[in-house]
This record gives sequence, structure tokens and C-alpha cells, in this order.
Amino acid sequence: LFWGEINKLPNNAVYCPASAKYLCATSLSCVPMCSMTLSRVPVCATSLSRVPVCATSLGCVPVCATSLSRVPVCSMTLSRIPVCAMTLSCVPVCATSLSHVPVCAMTLSCVPVCATSLICVPVCAMTLSCVPVCAMTLSCVPVCATSLICVPVCAMTLSCVPVCAMTLSCVPVCAMTLRHVPVCAMALSCVPVCAMTLSCVSVCAMTLSCVPVCAMTLSCVPVCAMTLSRVPVCATSLICVPVCAMTLSCVPVCAMTLSRVPVCAMTLSCVPVCAMALSRVPVCAMTLSRVPVCAMTLSCVPVCAMTLSCVP
Repeated sequence: LFWGEINKLPNNAVYCPASAKYLCATSLSCVPMCSMTLSRVPVCATSLSRVPVCATSLGCVPVCATSLSRVPVCSMTLSRIPVCAMTLSCVPVCATSLSHVPVCAMTLSCVPVCATSLICVPVCAMTLSCVPVCAMTLSCVPVCATSLICVPVCAMTLSCVPVCAMTLSCVPVCAMTLRHVPVCAMALSCVPVCAMTLSCVSVCAMTLSCVPVCAMTLSCVPVCAMTLSRVPVCATSLICVPVCAMTLSCVPVCAMTLSRVPVCAMTLSCVPVCAMALSRVPVCAMTLSRVPVCAMTLSCVPVCAMTLSCVP
């Protein structure tokens, strides 16, 4: 073969000799994957630098890969970019590189997108306003991904606002980073939202009129928080009527941090809400539905704070 000597293995797996830096195909946990050997570690990859790649078949489907050297490949073009065409579950998928990262492109409702791997999970990428992003589908909704604070995340477009997405425990969710805290997004009653896990408490984020909004659920009541020009405000009633509330002194509120901005949430129907600890302020601990929470003061206003992974 042109690629060099390829040996057949059980499970319809093939590999290239370790001496040759070839991209090989093998099967991991009964799932056929296209992998390359990097220091004896099988990885799924296209061609990086000048490493030739190999072509194999996934489930009797021809799969092709490009290379950055002078190796003839089976490829197609997306906007004058050499890409590789393969099929994943009867869907044409293409591969290219974005900033030295191997990504794949497929079509979502006639829209060319690209896919890469985030923690061994296939994620798709396309471009939004000249920014390389990743896209996947959440209940028939195209989702896109970009990097926030040097963290590869996924973004979904809600009224021109980037929201992040990734997969957690086999559930398609969206994620972005809030002070090194992973925030996730999923669909609630046909409404794309973002959710952050706070010790078994789902916290959600969506957009209201081009403003990033965060929401968490307290005793089956959706509560939202967003920021308006350094003014901590709160939003409730995600389903049907979006309502926002601003903190006016002497009002018990809850706060968490969105890009170093304290966001507060008011109490809805006699339900106490909580706030995350800011800086090194001594806090008091109380319990809210089996969740350890803390109390601190924000401008002489007593509030509550939940613990986020070793944060008082």
C-alpha cells in the first residue's frame, strides 16, 4: 500500500508500524476510530505538521484523511481549504485544521460546520463573525463553540450572544467558565438554556435581549440573574414571561460572580436564594434543601452563599 505496511488485527482494526509516523485506524471499546500513535498513545487525529495519514473504512464506509505533506488523499474543499470527507452515521463529515487543532466539518441543515474533540467527545465547529467556533446539535438547534478565557468551550447563538456547550454524562449541555467553574447549558421545555451544577443544584444561563442571563432552580422555581451595566439584577419566569429585578438596599438578595461582576437574585414566593462568597469575607453556613450555603453581607444586606468546590 502507499501508506506503508498495514497489518490487520481482530475487531476490524488496522494499525501502522510504530516506526512509521502514520495515522492508523483501530477500535476502542468496540467503536471504530481513526487514531494516530503519539508516544504509544492512540489518539484520533488528522495530519499535524508533516505526518502522513492513512485511509480506512468505518463500518464498510470509505473514510479519507488529508495530510500536510505530499501525500495524495481523498478530500473535498470547504472555502478553498483542503478537507477530508468521511461519513459518520450516514452524515458527510470533513476535517480541516483551525489554529493547529484538527477539526472536522459536517453539514447541519445545509450549513457547513466543523468538528473537533473536547474530552473525547465529538464537537462541531463553524465560523461566526470570523471567529472559529464549534457547533453541535441540541434538540435540533445548531450550537457553536469558541474559547472563553483560554478554555475550549462551545457556544450557542441566542439573539447574537455566544453561549457555551459541551457534553456532560451523555447529556448534550452547554458550558462556559465562570471563574474556573464549568457552566453547562441544556434544553428545558424546548428552551435552550445553560446550566451549572452546584452540588446537585442545576443553574441555568440564557440570553434576554442580547444580555447574558444566568438562572438556577430552587425548589422547582426557575430563578435568573443577569448584569446590566454594573447593576446587579435578577430575572425570573424563564417560561413565558421574562422578568428582571434590581436590588434596592435593604432587600435580601443572592449573588454569584459572572466575570468578576456580582450578580444577585431575589427571593421568589418565599424561597430563600443563595450567593457565592466573594473574596475573603467570613461567612455563616446554613442549609438549603441539603445544600450547604453561607451567609455574608453585601452593602449591609444579608445574603446567602453556596459553596462551589472548595469555595466558602
